[in-house]
Amino acid sequence: MIQKVHPAFTYQPSGGGPTRMFWKMSIDLSHPAVSSMGNLDPYDGLVTYKILQNQARTMGVCDTDVLSSETEDMQAMVDVRYTTYHSDDPLDLGEALWLSHWHRDQGAWARHISDASLGYLSDLWDEQGYFDQPFRYRLAFREFGTSMGLQVSTNTVGLMKDNNI
Repeated sequence: MIQKVHPAFTYQPSGGGPTRMFWKMSIDLSHPAVSSMGNLDPYDGLVTYKILQNQARTMGVCDTDVLSSETEDMQAMVDVRYTTYHSDDPLDLGEALWLSHWHRDQGAWARHISDASLGYLSDLWDEQGYFDQPFRYRLAFREFGTSMGLQVSTNTVGLMKDNNI
């Protein structure tokens, strides 16, 4: 399935530059439903593709090169973007922690995204007071994402202690 849909989601910008991807496609994949690229889309793709690659190898259902071209596309997008990663969205930061935990010991991008996300979350707690706002101004699913990311990240002990979590 990935081999069929990946080409519809990825494209070379007309003015040149690195490969990009569309955030959402029409159901028939004929055109972008949202033409921008989400902040974490390349990371989502890379982690998903690598998990599926590994599973296929483990199960012996595909050759060892399955999804290699698609994974290379995602890795190239991640390599271009990871050093400038920024977010002040608790859901995005939690998802970034969750994504990076899969490859924390295998790539600079994962370490950078994890460390940056923890720093931005600390800012949300300490400087912006996001988590002190009344509940009517917050969204549970965003904080659920934060919680998931914090639970899988290996570097959260200090952040959690500092904020009585």
